[in-house]
Amino acid sequence: AEYDGYRLSFGTKKSFGCSFFSGGFKSHFDAPVGSAFQRIEIPFSNFSDCNSDATGEPSKTCASDPSVCPDSKTLKDIKTISFWGEGAKGDVHLEVKSIGATGCSSSNVPFSSSSASPSSCTVYNRIEDDTCAEDCLGSTVGICPVSLIVSKGNLKKGSCASLGYTEPAGEISQKAGPCGTLKFKTYTKPAAAAAAASISFTPEAAEEIVLATFDGADESTTREWKELNDPVMGGRSTGNFTVSGNLGRFRGEVVDVPSLQAPGFIKAQTQDAKPFPDISSCKAVVLSARAGVQYDGYRFQFGNKRGAFCSFFSSGFKTHFDAPVSDEIQRIVIPLGNFSDCNSDSTGEPSKLCSEDPRVCPDQKTLRDVKTIAVWGEGKAGTVDLDIKSIAATGCSSSSEKLRSDAPEEGFNGKDTCSGAVQAKLRYNMTGRADDEDELPFPLAEGETLATGVCCDSAYAPYAEPRFLFNRSDVALFTTLQGQEKPVTFYDSVCGIPLFRAPMNRSFEEFQAETLEHGWPSFRPAEVVAGNVRILENGYVVSKCGTHLGSNLPDAKGTRYCLDLACISGNPQ
Repeated sequence: AEYDGYRLSFGTKKSFGCSFFSGGFKSHFDAPVGSAFQRIEIPFSNFSDCNSDATGEPSKTCASDPSVCPDSKTLKDIKTISFWGEGAKGDVHLEVKSIGATGCSSSNVPFSSSSASPSSCTVYNRIEDDTCAEDCLGSTVGICPVSLIVSKGNLKKGSCASLGYTEPAGEISQKAGPCGTLKFKTYTKPAAAAAAASISFTPEAAEEIVLATFDGADESTTREWKELNDPVMGGRSTGNFTVSGNLGRFRGEVVDVPSLQAPGFIKAQTQDAKPFPDISSCKAVVLSARAGVQYDGYRFQFGNKRGAFCSFFSSGFKTHFDAPVSDEIQRIVIPLGNFSDCNSDSTGEPSKLCSEDPRVCPDQKTLRDVKTIAVWGEGKAGTVDLDIKSIAATGCSSSSEKLRSDAPEEGFNGKDTCSGAVQAKLRYNMTGRADDEDELPFPLAEGETLATGVCCDSAYAPYAEPRFLFNRSDVALFTTLQGQEKPVTFYDSVCGIPLFRAPMNRSFEEFQAETLEHGWPSFRPAEVVAGNVRILENGYVVSKCGTHLGSNLPDAKGTRYCLDLACISGNPQ
C-alpha cells in the first residue's frame, strides 16, 4: 500500500541542540507500490542527525549545514540501521530484500546482503581557462557528502575526454576546506591555442570613482552592509559592523577555530542590489580609513568570480592591506595588481599572485560591475578595530582604455578565416549582435559583431558565444523552430550553404533536450549536410567556406557537433 512516512536511519550520533530523544542520521524515502522489488537509492546528502522528535522531519538539512551530514566516524561503523513509519498517518506494508551502500570508491559494501551489484566512483569535471580537471569521487569526500562538494565546487558529471579535453596536463591538488583534499588530473584540448595573457594599465590619471560612503549624502554610494562570523567547524570569531558618525565601524575578535587549530574570520560585506560603477579603467582601490589597534589580518575583496581550481568555497578577488593605527583618517591605496581570485580557504593568503599568473588578475567583466565589496579580518588572531570613511577606485582614466588581463598581445583581431563578410541579415536575432561582449573572454575588436568575432576572427577560435545564448528571450531558438516544418535546415552565416538538418533520427524534443543540457546547439552526424562541414585535427568544426562553427565534443553516443548559433544563422544563398 502507498505510504508517505517511510524513513531510514543509521548510527547513534546526536547533533548538539537538535533531537532530544532520537539519535542517528535519518532520511525520508519513497517506496513504490508493486509486486516486483525496486531499487531505492537515498544519497548520503539526504540524511541529517538534526530531526524533529515529533515528526521526524529534518530541522537542519545536510545541504544547508554540513555539520549535520553523516560523519566519517559513523560511516566507518554505523552500529545500527532502522526502518521507520513516522510523521504520516497510514498503513505500513514494506518488504525489504537487501540494504547496501552504493557509489563506494572501491567496491559496493553491503550492510545486510551481498545481492547489490558493485558500483564504482563517479567521474566529475570542472573546466577553467581552457583546462579540464577531473576526479573520481565516491559518495563522500572526507566528512562531506559528494553533493556538497559538487555544488560548492561547480563540478559536472562526466570525463574530460568526453568534452574533447584529451591532452594530459599534469595533476593538481585542491583543498576543499574541512572536507579534505581533491586530486585532479588535468587535460587540455589538443593543439588548442591559449590566448596570451598580459596585464596593462591605462595611462596616468587622477580621477577617482566612489564605491561606498557612510555619510548618507549620496544614495548611490550608501550601501547596506552585513557582518558575518566564521561558521566553519565550530568557529568562534565574532564581530559587528555599524554606521555612525559618517563612518562604517568594523569591530570584532578573530580567534582560532578549535577543530582546525587556526584562526577563523569575520567580514563585513555589501548586501544591496545597487549596481556598482565601471572601474575597469582604474589602477587601484583606495580606502579612507583608520585603525584603533594594530591587526595584521585585514583583507579587501570585490566580485564573486571563482579562480580556476583554487579557492573551493570562497570567491572574488582579495588581497591583504595594512591599516595604520591613527586618530586621523588615512588613505590606504591597494593596486589592482595585488588582487587574486586564487586564495586559500583556510588562511585567505593567495595561492597564486597576479604578478606571477595573469589568469588570477581582476578581469574586465568583474571590474565593469564588481557586484559586491567586503572587508575581512582573516587568518590572523587578534582584535579588529577599523573605521572606514569611504571606499573608491583611483587612478581611473576617462578614456575608453581598460585594464585587460586576458586579451591577446597583438590586440583583438586575429586572422580573418571566412571567405567573405557575414551576411547583413541573420536569423534568430543574430544580426549585428554585439551586446553580449561582457560574457566573452576579451572584447570584440572595433566594428566586430558577435558573429564576425566568433565565426571569422581566429583570435576567438578557442572560445564560443555565451552559453545558453540560444535560449535567451530575444532569441528563443526552439520557440521559433516549434512551428516550422521538420527537419529545419541551418545555413552558414557567411556563404549561406546548408550545414545541418535537424532533427534527424531523433525527436525534436531530444534535439532540444541535448542542446539545453550542454548550452549550445548540439548536432549529430546524421544531421550533417555531406561535404559542407569538416572536423579539423584540433577538434574545431568549420564549413567548407572557412567559417568557424564550433567544436567536436564527443560523448558516449559518439561525435557531437557543439556549435555557435551565430555561425549557423545564415540565409540560403
